[in-house]
Amino acid sequence: MKQWVLFLVLHLSGAYALAQTPILPENGGAGIPGPVAGSFGIYWQVEPGAISYEYVLTDNPQCFVGCPGDTRQQTVGSLGAVEFDLRDSVWYQWMVRAKFPDGDSTAWSVVSSFLTLTPELGAPLMVFPNPAVFEINLKIDWAVATNVKEVTAVMLDEWGRVVQPQSRLSNELPLARSRFNRSNTIRFRLEGMPGGRYFLKVIQQLDEGETESIIPFVKQ
Repeated sequence: MKQWVLFLVLHLSGAYALAQTPILPENGGAGIPGPVAGSFGIYWQVEPGAISYEYVLTDNPQCFVGCPGDTRQQTVGSLGAVEFDLRDSVWYQWMVRAKFPDGDSTAWSVVSSFLTLTPELGAPLMVFPNPAVFEINLKIDWAVATNVKEVTAVMLDEWGRVVQPQSRLSNELPLARSRFNRSNTIRFRLEGMPGGRYFLKVIQQLDEGETESIIPFVKQ
């Protein structure tokens, strides 16, 4: 009987029982830098049957609606978004919910926060092909990466779980030696993996400090 009462309450409220879960960046940690300075990405888990996702992001920790401060609210059709022109060294809070064809939505997720830290400049990274079928490649240009000592990458699924172990590239060979003797590509094989969205979490060890980036790709 209690189960039926719970079902009726949820149904009449116009909201689905499950709330979306923010995946990245990690709550309480540094933000994920976007393609240009001042841009940062946020990502969440897939909700079966959803047609879009609504999120609110703000630098005001007191409230999300009608508050003074930098507040952005958008509805997107993807499992993530990049916001631009965020202020440096500021804590931003965000939450997300899924929307369905019948007009209903999940409850809002728990509030997650990140700090907008401008990363140290690392080397340009290329991920290809995207979408991918048999393998995904991460390429680094060592000729440009003069301050990068090592690059490590790990593959995550839509829930932020590690699905392939860490792989590493080292920039130990001196520049005087031929580039063809130094590996510049990390390859992850994708056979047997279900289709969907995945992430490469890439950390570049620099001469001073490190920089981290999250690169989404689609496995067909």
